Amino acid sequence: MAGSMKPIWLGILSAALVLTGSWLVVLGMGKAVTLVVDGQQRYLVTSAFTVGGLLKAENISVGEQDYLQPEADQWIKNSSVILLERGSQIHIQTDDSSNFLLSTERFPANLLSLAGVRLYPGDRLLVDGQPALPDQKLASRLTHSIQVRQAVPLYIVDLGSQACTIYSAAATLGQALWEAGITLYNSDRISPGLETPLSGSLQATLTRSREVVIQTKSGQVKTRLAAATVGEALIAAGLAPQGLDYSQPPLESPLPVDGQIRLVRVEESVQLEQKLLPFETLYQPVAELDVDAQQILQVGESGVIAQRIYVRSEDGKEVSRKVDSQWMARETTPRIIGYGTKVIKRTLDTPEGQITYWRSLTMYATSYSPCRLGKPNYCHETTATGAILQKGLVAVTRANFAIYGNTQVYIPGYGFATVADIGAGIHGKEWVDLGYSDKDWVQWGQNVTVYFLWPPPNNFPHP
Repeated sequence: MAGSMKPIWLGILSAALVLTGSWLVVLGMGKAVTLVVDGQQRYLVTSAFTVGGLLKAENISVGEQDYLQPEADQWIKNSSVILLERGSQIHIQTDDSSNFLLSTERFPANLLSLAGVRLYPGDRLLVDGQPALPDQKLASRLTHSIQVRQAVPLYIVDLGSQACTIYSAAATLGQALWEAGITLYNSDRISPGLETPLSGSLQATLTRSREVVIQTKSGQVKTRLAAATVGEALIAAGLAPQGLDYSQPPLESPLPVDGQIRLVRVEESVQLEQKLLPFETLYQPVAELDVDAQQILQVGESGVIAQRIYVRSEDGKEVSRKVDSQWMARETTPRIIGYGTKVIKRTLDTPEGQITYWRSLTMYATSYSPCRLGKPNYCHETTATGAILQKGLVAVTRANFAIYGNTQVYIPGYGFATVADIGAGIHGKEWVDLGYSDKDWVQWGQNVTVYFLWPPPNNFPHP
């Protein structure tokens, strides 16, 4: 019985082996698969039975941190998709911690969650040193660094507005303000400076600039300034007051609401001025000179008064001057003219005979009579000496009458006469008025030579 069963089992086993071999042959025939490694997709035909066999055949190693789907011991079917995501070493760094992960996760938000790191509004995320978003997928690399700069509170005290608080992970104060949309003019002032690093909470004071119009001698200067006072504004605008300069409003005043400032440039100078003092003319008798002859005995010279004067100018215009001191720089020297007193007896032949005289003067001659005295409806016959006005009596000015009163003269064309009356004279001329009666009046108006007959008076004439 046993001998008869043995052939039967041998036949069944042989048949099974044949079937198994046939099945293996079928399985070992080429299968089309899709292999995706780190996002890179390949299509290939393989005779490998398992996923691991395929990867080995393709010289692709799989590490413990890698993600493989299906797993390595799974059988390959036709049209299978094999996905291999290689794991990366992730360095996660925050302001106060540092972690290392070995993961195939590709999204920073998930990696941070795995590391127990939370993102808050204002935090800054850097992936491999570059700004990134939490849902920005990482590239397939063996290593990555993820840095979280945690936002810090930034208190902004705006002197021209209300205070505000922003949260920022920027590197500097200036970058934080820019990211927060806080616009600054170049002339705005902020303390501390824009380059201040944000290593913790920080308070910054912002002084907004304002439009300012500065009126100067040269014109208007329009600018923006963050000054608190007028003086600070002028300095910031490069128009610092010098010396006696002043402004309106004054330098110590707060910056005016309308931004209008006037700068007045003041200059004070010292001037030396000279003032001439006219010299006087003195007359001195000279016995050696003939009467009517003159000689300059001393040339006159004007005196000089020197003055030191302070002159104040505002914007180039003189506004005041003050004499500080004065002194006599040169004394006045009078002019001295010598006049002759030497009397010489002279003779002259005339139609009326030879005359003897001591002096002759050129004078302008006019004529008058009792009713021709220059006053309408007025007649007067008596002269200053009490004589009756008639031909032979002449009038001279009061000054000359004091010298020549009652003196005998000879006038060509008129004849002999006596100086017996006082007249007004003609301004600027030596003058004689020839007397007549109303009946024999002759009109005169010309220069004549008046000869003063000998003897001369006791008081000789002088200039």
